[in-house]
Amino acid sequence: MIGDIYQLRTFSKEVFDLYDLYYLMLTPVKIRFTFEGDTHEVEASEEDGQIAIRFDDRWFRTIDDFFLKAELDGELLTSRYEELFDFEVL
Repeated sequence: MIGDIYQLRTFSKEVFDLYDLYYLMLTPVKIRFTFEGDTHEVEASEEDGQIAIRFDDRWFRTIDDFFLKAELDGELLTSRYEELFDFEVL
């Protein structure tokens, strides 16, 4: 489904947000964003033919696992969606 969405619209590395990470992290990539003035990094890397996700110092086995469990200050990253800014591909 993610692939289908980006066949219909062009992805822009200049303007994207949290949910665009579903698309970006299909391949190895490193992304930085800001939350309450602090920067955080998300890295997708290939491990044994699959993509594993590192968010700050925590690892997730899949993209879905990342979106279900990643937290900032004890709250799910997805619930902090509107507080995340300045996304950039490194």
